[in-house]
Amino acid sequence: MRYAGPELLTLGRAFGIRALAATDEATLHGALIAAQTAPGPTLIDARIDPSGYRRMLEIVRGAPK
Repeated sequence: MRYAGPELLTLGRAFGIRALAATDEATLHGALIAAQTAPGPTLIDARIDPSGYRRMLEIVRGAPK
């Protein structure tokens, strides 16, 4: 079984919040600019590639034994 989680854009918009998606660095930059220039709250659904997490944790915490 796999749980994909909630659709954050739909959820944010259902609550009347401006909601933007970011799938790469350029769209994240644009979403951050848009969030700062718009009145009220903005939800940014940042889709981040987790492939580098393990290596980053190994650098910080040390490799598992």
